[in-house]
Amino acid sequence: MESAIRVRRQVAGLSQASLGAVLGVSRQTINAIETGRYDPSLVLAVRLADTLIPPLKKCFTSQTNNRSPISTTNIVLVSTLFAGTIVAVLTQNWFGAILLLALGLFGLGAAV
Repeated sequence: MESAIRVRRQVAGLSQASLGAVLGVSRQTINAIETGRYDPSLVLAVRLADTLIPPLKKCFTSQTNNRSPISTTNIVLVSTLFAGTIVAVLTQNWFGAILLLALGLFGLGAAV
């Protein structure tokens, strides 16, 4: 089974060495995470998510001229909740993933 982290890294056009350099870890650490031999710390998992998942601000912009763009505060809140959801999924904390995803979607609805 293909690693989701490997796929995201390849889509981003990064080598294991370059991703490791961005995150401050070795190429071997990235390889071990991708092959399931190493579970990243919470800090490293969040940094991975921040690096490999495009910022929500790039995904969501106002489509009409009479509405202002989504505020940066709301983007940071929702991005943090979605990053937490990714970490929860990676660590197989399904209850946490569902809770954080629901909070993120609620925040996204409130932001728009």
